[in-house]
Amino acid sequence: MVFGLFKKNKKRDERYVDLTIKEIVKITDDAVNLVFDTLDEDFSYQSGQFITLIDEVKGIKIRRAYSLCSAPNIDVHPAVTVKRVANGVMSNHINDTYQVGQRLRVMEAMGTFTTHFDGEKSRHLVLIGGGSGITPLYSIVKSTLHLEPRTEVLLVYANKSSADIIFKEDLNKLSKQFQNFHWINILEQEDAITPADYLGRPTESMVHTILEQSNVSTQTNYFICGPDPMMKIIQSGLDQFGVLPKQIQIERFVGKHLVENLKGSNEVNVSILLDGTNHELKIDGDQAILDQALLAGIDMPYSCKSGFCTACRCKVLSGKVDIKKADGLSQEEIAEGFALLCVGRALTPELKLSLE
Repeated sequence: MVFGLFKKNKKRDERYVDLTIKEIVKITDDAVNLVFDTLDEDFSYQSGQFITLIDEVKGIKIRRAYSLCSAPNIDVHPAVTVKRVANGVMSNHINDTYQVGQRLRVMEAMGTFTTHFDGEKSRHLVLIGGGSGITPLYSIVKSTLHLEPRTEVLLVYANKSSADIIFKEDLNKLSKQFQNFHWINILEQEDAITPADYLGRPTESMVHTILEQSNVSTQTNYFICGPDPMMKIIQSGLDQFGVLPKQIQIERFVGKHLVENLKGSNEVNVSILLDGTNHELKIDGDQAILDQALLAGIDMPYSCKSGFCTACRCKVLSGKVDIKKADGLSQEEIAEGFALLCVGRALTPELKLSLE
């Protein structure tokens, strides 16, 4: 549904890569593009995926996931967009201190917010984003236009003002270059420079109007990414319009809930199989398993810590883990016995987990 998974059977060192910043492009007053040089690294990704940047700020190791705004086989170099967030430790650190030539440790590209491209296809895609949520959508838009020339692409993009529009000039160029690409601009505050197609914040009725004018059908596919309050409104509008859940793919940058008010088993014996090594530890069943494993010194894979990115996905071999907050798991993964350790708590006194 939301994010994605590690490639199967990868060893720890193969999940990480060192990338060099080739270029830093300021795209708005509070956002930059980091363009990477990958000449010496085996790095691949799909449109819509993200990478996790790893850095140390004031002595604290931090990981943050950022969606790739570049499109593979179209853009020469991979790139991510980092928008400054109020009180955001990593985003401010990146915007204030990162320099060209700096080498960064990153986790490999992950994410299921993707689609398969086929030049013979003739589809209808509707992509709806807000703010920096444009990042993975922009990647998907570029790939679709270049790889599926018969597919109709509609981008609905909401921002506070024209100054906040990320990739504004690029989107205008794509609109002129491709007749099958249409961009609807929603602004809370209109100005003379960039007129709004719709003024105000997105509403359910606004969604209905846009869809009614866009010849959507039961075969239309939707991709949504943006602030959680906006996405709730968009999802509600789509639901009211009769769009089925199977037609919609969602990407969330920030967890809409934290692990709290869940009761687990008090003291739990846990066995964690990771990269061929078995780790035994005792944990508190009322606390997230990932946090306690990290405190025990186990170098666990993780990124969002909010139940979305699935970097901490594990197979529950025995015992039971709470998965109510694991929004990143598909129903198929849940049925196969997978759990997310960042939001999972032990529900049985014995657990055996595998991250192989």
